[in-house]
Amino acid sequence: MIRKMLIFMLVCLIGVIPAFAQDEESDAAYAPCTEEELTATLEAISTYNEALAELGDIGAGPQDAAYGAILAAYDSFSYEFWYTLHPELPGCAEAQAVALNVGMIYDEYLTIGLLHNIAAWATASGDTDSADVFTASAEARSAVMAESVDLMEGITAEDMSAWINSDGMEYCDEETFNASLTGIGEYFSSLGELQSQISEDVGENLAALIVSDTAAQTYWSDVYPAVSGCYEADYYGWEAGRILDETTIITALAINATLESEAGNTDVAEMMAASIEARSEGLAAYTEAVFGTTEE
Repeated sequence: MIRKMLIFMLVCLIGVIPAFAQDEESDAAYAPCTEEELTATLEAISTYNEALAELGDIGAGPQDAAYGAILAAYDSFSYEFWYTLHPELPGCAEAQAVALNVGMIYDEYLTIGLLHNIAAWATASGDTDSADVFTASAEARSAVMAESVDLMEGITAEDMSAWINSDGMEYCDEETFNASLTGIGEYFSSLGELQSQISEDVGENLAALIVSDTAAQTYWSDVYPAVSGCYEADYYGWEAGRILDETTIITALAINATLESEAGNTDVAEMMAASIEARSEGLAAYTEAVFGTTEE
């Protein structure tokens, strides 16, 4: 059983616009990787990818009884990447660019699997409306992810260095920075209370997932591209999107955990419940680190 748990209030936090601070002499930009650093990064991620392949195909047969266990393994894999492997990678430009993009793909693959599983459970219970919604979302995400992977092919180390350092971008002036961040804040405010709480009621969580899933996809397709292409605004725009993605994963895990528990798959349900708690705490700390704390 999933205990009720507060999710960090995204609307409140992202409504707190960070103070403008321009410092071109700061260490904001990453130094280019040495050949040794880049080689070490690619080897570490390659080894991680080999372990991922051994987990099995997350896209095969959500109705299979083992599918939930595969999802739990992918969830652990995604979490360990961000909290164990990523902090140990070199803090240079190409390494961080590779890590951010690979990590986002891991998260997206997990999200697609969770959505497919929810759709399968909904179909089995006769809830065809929910099944159609989540199947369509999973398919839309799959198409975008395929395009992203295609775009990554052929990208050079120099391209990655330019991307992570936002080469070609000017540093923001105060007016442009505030306008960009206000736009992001207004988008989050328009969502209302995105998720104030994970419920033990599947129906409530399904409704919350539709909101957060739609919000995340809309953010990346419509809001983030409109963020001014200056350095500081782009940074906060990227981080806001990651926070939305993580919120979607947490909510989808809550639904899957409840459904697995009801089906008697207690081991899987317990693994997912533990992940919800760990991810919620990580999300709170990450959001506070990026956007600061709110005042009551």
